[in-house]
Formats: sequence, C-alpha cells, structure tokens
Amino acid sequence: MSNQTTPKPTARNGLTIISFLIVIIGQAYILRGFRPGNIPAELRLPLTLELIFCFFMAIGCIICCLKPMGWTVRAGCLTALFLFFLYAFINIVFYPAFSSAYLTGIQTAYASVGGGLVGLKLVFSLIGVTAGIPVSAPIDKREYADRLRRKVQDQDAQWAQASAENAKKELEKIISNAENTSPYPPSHQEVSSQAVTTQPTSSHPSKQEEQKEETISEQWRGWGCG
Repeated sequence: MSNQTTPKPTARNGLTIISFLIVIIGQAYILRGFRPGNIPAELRLPLTLELIFCFFMAIGCIICCLKPMGWTVRAGCLTALFLFFLYAFINIVFYPAFSSAYLTGIQTAYASVGGGLVGLKLVFSLIGVTAGIPVSAPIDKREYADRLRRKVQDQDAQWAQASAENAKKELEKIISNAENTSPYPPSHQEVSSQAVTTQPTSSHPSKQEEQKEETISEQWRGWGCG
C-alpha cells in the first residue's frame, strides 16, 4: 500500500485574480466619464449595483491572494456561485442601461458593441468564480498504479467469493438429488443392515459351540458310554 499522502485540493487563484481585475479595471475605464453628480437617473441604480459587485470581486481577489484553496469550504463555493447568478440576473434586467452606459466611453458606430461588452463582462466573471473553486490535484503514476492494483485485488476477491458460493450451491444440489433418487431411504437401509448382521447368529452355530459338543461326546466315549 502506498504511503504517499493525498494532495490537498487547490484553486487556480491566478486566473481568478486576472479575470476579476479585467472586469474591475475595464469598467472603471469605460465608465470614467460618469461622476456622482452627472449620472442620469435611469443609470443610478444599475451603476450602484455594479459598484457593489466590483467591491465583491475585489474581496475575492484578496481571498485568493491569502488562501491557495480559493473558496475554501462548500459554503464559500455556494456563496460565490450565488453572487454570480445574482450578478448575471441584474445585468440581464438592466441590459439596455448597461449597453448605453458602456457606449459613452467607447468611440464606435455600432450600438451592438455595448451589448457585447456586457456579455464579455459576464464571461470573465464566470471564469473568475469557477477558477476559485478548489479541485483535487492530479495523482502521479505510482499512486495511480497502486489504486488500480487495489481495485483489481478487490475485484478478484469478489469473483472468488462468488465462485465459492456457486460451487457450494451446486454441491448441495447434487447431494439433494442423490438422496431423492436413492432406491432405499436411510431408515430402510439401516433395517436391512441390522437384519444382515443378526441373521448368521440365529441360523448357524458358531465354531466354538461345535468343538465344545465334540469334546463332551469324546469324553463320554472314553468312559464306555459311546
């Protein structure tokens, strides 16, 4: 059995940090023309929510710098996924507002560029969230061979046990068939054997009794009684 310890799960923290920084820095550049005093009323709520989620992304970058496992526990992974789905939902609801806001910072004649930037932002956010989920490190060739050998041994043991059980059932079946097809039941065979053993005793005298009778007759002959 291998004495190697199982490697701890790790996350791709570098990819998470890069993805979140692209979203944060990219939006800061595109929305650089907006100031707290000149934000239109229809953009205040979407941009405020966007600022809150950028703050969450900055916290995620700090977590990835401090912990190599990323979102360490199950609760952390679920929280990160929940925040992403909520972020995607907000971007879908306020899609026209974000599209028009992004077009203010880019010189282009195509209105579809704003929608493309919204989709690109969500893609980088998803990459950052999934890269922070810890995964098990790949095993080396020796550990893989040990696991494969143990698996084969367990399979052989199961097959051997199944073969032994089948052989036992077949043997019990053969014995049962032999008992059922026997011409004499066990009780009848015992009676026959007892009759065979007692028959010579009742019909034929033993040799010692014959010799005893001859000896007595010879003695009486000797006394003139023959």
